[in-house]
Amino acid sequence: MRRASRTRPLPVVRRLQPRQPIAPAAARRRPCRPSRADRPAPSQRQIPATGQIRCADCIWHKFRVAKGRRATYCWAMSPQPRPDQRRPTARPGAAQTRISARAWVLLALLALIWGGSFLSNRAALTEVPVATVVAMRVAGGCVLLWLWIWYRRLPLPKTPGLWKVFLGMGALNNAIPFSLIVWGQQHIDSGLASILNASTAIFGVLVAALVFSDERLTPRKALGVTIGFAGVVVAIGPAALLRLDPGSLGQLAVLGASLSYAFAAAFARAHVRDLRPEVAAAGMLSGASLMMVPAALVLDGVPTFDWSVSVWAAVLWLAVGCTALAYLLYYRVLALAGAGNLGLVTLLIPPVAIVAGWAVYHEALPPRAFFGFGVLALGLLVLNGQLRLPARRAAGTKNP
Repeated sequence: MRRASRTRPLPVVRRLQPRQPIAPAAARRRPCRPSRADRPAPSQRQIPATGQIRCADCIWHKFRVAKGRRATYCWAMSPQPRPDQRRPTARPGAAQTRISARAWVLLALLALIWGGSFLSNRAALTEVPVATVVAMRVAGGCVLLWLWIWYRRLPLPKTPGLWKVFLGMGALNNAIPFSLIVWGQQHIDSGLASILNASTAIFGVLVAALVFSDERLTPRKALGVTIGFAGVVVAIGPAALLRLDPGSLGQLAVLGASLSYAFAAAFARAHVRDLRPEVAAAGMLSGASLMMVPAALVLDGVPTFDWSVSVWAAVLWLAVGCTALAYLLYYRVLALAGAGNLGLVTLLIPPVAIVAGWAVYHEALPPRAFFGFGVLALGLLVLNGQLRLPARRAAGTKNP
């Protein structure tokens, strides 16, 4: 006698809006990533406290499902999603024109943290060598971020080849630029180092235009890059470019760190996908720690740790605040304000570093440094679209 075959019941979905047919891929207005024809968004995350499912790809839409079931698709698969179901936060990387008060507060806090990192570097260099400072920063930040991931129970990467990507990201985004900035600050002031480090966005546009075919160097971007480089030259000083003293080498080292950050952004865009930002940052710091800890032991020897209280405070703040906390704030501001508005932190960091260096170490920058920063800030505003170029007038038109 044949046994009756058992069929698994289909998941029961209780959606927040009336049933609507799934439109073809061409008719979908805002499909979740990855968008495949007539297929649901694959990755979703359940929130046990509320019994809701939130799409992990767009982090934009949410809908209610039965207990123990998974949803089939989110609101982005609908031809006309309801406006009242949209989340107030933006997708990471999305451009926005307005910033909320909360985003401004977090943006200012991030600028205070990263602006104070130049002051912490100088304080740590009084008793700690360069490689040890960088190793302590990346290793401490790495441990704290992995503890945060464990506390939040975030999914871990399971692809073995992804750790090679973490090594590359750790070298380009942490080990190389941190080492160059800390070494350069042995010979230049903290405020000048922060001004030169603001050229990261300028190099980023050039590297993206060289590497990616969809990143064209438009007239607006070309003008912003030109103005930005003019500001860098003014801040350094034309005479410093013609000689190779320790001060000039220190300035060139900070510019090399900015170029490394630009290559790190292009490398991340090409190789880092479908990862939570916290996991990507922790993996990146793990790769940097694997390089910098052995390098510090070889170059500087085993540290004695008999440092003064101020040096210990500077080293711990570099690891806790300037690395672990700063990365969490960075991705939070990115979700609230978008990538375009997040670029404003580049303009807020140098004033913080200049004031901190003047207040603690009585640093006095030459007038050309301030003028160069003003020109560089103008180039960054043009580059980010904050200052728009006048539109070309059609031939034959007259003023009203």
